[in-house]
Amino acid sequence: PNFRLNFFVDEVGQFIANNVKLMTNLQSVAESLATICQGRSWLVVTSQSDMGTVVGEMTQQTDDFSKIQARFATRLNLTSTNVAEVIQKRLLAKTDDGVRSMIELYHQHENNFGTLFGFTDGSRSFRPYKDRDEFIQTYPFVPYQFELFQLCIQNLSSHNAFEGRHSSVGERSMLAVFQEVAKTISGMAIGQLATFDQMFEGIKNSIKTQARKSVTAAESQLGESFATKLLKALFLVKYVTEFKATLNNLTILMLERFDEDLPQLKRRVEEALNLLEQQIYIRRNGQLYEYLTDEEKDIEQEIKNTDVDQSAVKAELAKLIFDRTLKQKRIRYDDNGQDYPYSPKLDDQLVGREHELTIHVISPFHEHADNEQVLMMQSTGRDELLVVMPVDPRLMQDLITYKRTEKYINQHYSTTQLDSIKRILTEKSARNGDRLKDLELTVKTHLGKARLFLSGTEIDSQAEDAQNRISRAFQNLISRIYPNLRMLQGINWSESQLSDILHQYRDGLIIGEETSLPEAEQETLSFIKMNKSNGIRTSIKAVNDKFSKKPYGWYYGAIICILAKLCARGKVDVHADGNILENDKLEQALRNTLNHGNVILDPPPDIPRFQVVKAKDFYADYFHVPPIANEAKALGREMADRFDAFHRDLDEAIRKQ
Repeated sequence: PNFRLNFFVDEVGQFIANNVKLMTNLQSVAESLATICQGRSWLVVTSQSDMGTVVGEMTQQTDDFSKIQARFATRLNLTSTNVAEVIQKRLLAKTDDGVRSMIELYHQHENNFGTLFGFTDGSRSFRPYKDRDEFIQTYPFVPYQFELFQLCIQNLSSHNAFEGRHSSVGERSMLAVFQEVAKTISGMAIGQLATFDQMFEGIKNSIKTQARKSVTAAESQLGESFATKLLKALFLVKYVTEFKATLNNLTILMLERFDEDLPQLKRRVEEALNLLEQQIYIRRNGQLYEYLTDEEKDIEQEIKNTDVDQSAVKAELAKLIFDRTLKQKRIRYDDNGQDYPYSPKLDDQLVGREHELTIHVISPFHEHADNEQVLMMQSTGRDELLVVMPVDPRLMQDLITYKRTEKYINQHYSTTQLDSIKRILTEKSARNGDRLKDLELTVKTHLGKARLFLSGTEIDSQAEDAQNRISRAFQNLISRIYPNLRMLQGINWSESQLSDILHQYRDGLIIGEETSLPEAEQETLSFIKMNKSNGIRTSIKAVNDKFSKKPYGWYYGAIICILAKLCARGKVDVHADGNILENDKLEQALRNTLNHGNVILDPPPDIPRFQVVKAKDFYADYFHVPPIANEAKALGREMADRFDAFHRDLDEAIRKQ
């Protein structure tokens, strides 16, 4: 009664595949065993493929499979950890002498494992050796290799890279692959490691010829070089999204010894990557490298042969600099809180509207990008902030590749009939979007490190953020180009102050400053008087045009308030359609910017100061109170108002008699 008989059927997933009859037979066998043996006989089946995925692709069989699967209530999932345990016990068991050697090797290098196997750049954190025991059990492999290789197999299979849609031959089992690699390096010295590219040999014969065509070509053209080995590793990780194929992470895959010279190895990897990219075995997208299939190679070559105008490349760079990094079309001047527009220039070309102030960016595309002396000489005397980006050939290459890829996809996506080509173009479009994001980040970084010059003199800006750095330097440009901003004396004028200023005009309340005007008002009045002496009529628009430009740079609110001050002091009369404007009409004329060209400013005739003093004395003697106004025009109005009041009082007295 204690006897049990279990039947183990390997690779049942491949056996039943999409055959409904075989699936129902499996169900019948399981039910018959359960009945006849009274539950003392178990049927255990294995499948290297996810049966839910296999059957799920055949929609008409899905329901049948669900019913059959319900008969197998106990599920045993084999993970990479389970596989590692099997490999450790069956392949990597050590002798006593071997264990002693492993312990010594472990203590020599245990402090370096975090550095040697530290995956970065957004990759999953595949762990190094957990402790000494795991090191002894796993060497000459590294724990990350079990998990990463299983991910490689799964993703290559889901992308139909193997012979047979759901094939699972012995050579492809992880046990067989690791056994093959262990045999290959068995004669090497202690301290030698299995590199990840060696896993490729274990599955090579199971991969479709078309899928590994580039590897075959590389073996023929490059031989068993380091570049070919690296290409094999890139093939394995092509579809593994959890692994980021950056220079640092690929260097870890190619690590051969614990005492490897990492900087030198990284240089070897980088040189090999450059060679593979140059010969179109792989493509680079920002910091990521990717193996190219045969179809992808053809498309990549066509993209490289696509012509793009230099102007289109420069236009894209201009957008990255001015639209996506600097962003603002105006930059605020801290001393007065006003925003000043600027002309955006890139490599001597205007790329937007022209203004007095200019931000001129020198990119790596400029003919003198690496000759700052020439650039400094050319900037001398110009009203511009010169921003010299670091020379970066990769930025230039990536930008050209971005525009070529964009153009190629736009030209070919709608015309191609092959689904496989459409899929590749869709993937390329997505990766090109990632490339643009990387370009934007690179441009921001370079602008944050750019050297800044103003009229041949370098500006020291402490800010590292590109936008803040250039905005800080722009303050110097404003101060240099607009030296007469100081005439505003740091007062923040606003159009909202017009009513208060003109109220003083109506009531003659501006007191003091009888002999001199503030510098800004005097400068404006002198301009109006000079025009009059030359027979030129001065409009509000003419004043704004004059003082908004260099060397003044006054903002609109300041200009209009200064004019209102001059009106309040009686220094300027305002005419429209032949009439002098006063009170509400004057305020309306100052506010109506659309009509500023038709509103004329005219200084009244000069009245000697002694006459004003005599008039004030007369006023005080006659009315027995001193006048409020100090200026001639305001004094005349005050005197007229007083006589009008006196006349009304006199009439009233006569009527009462």
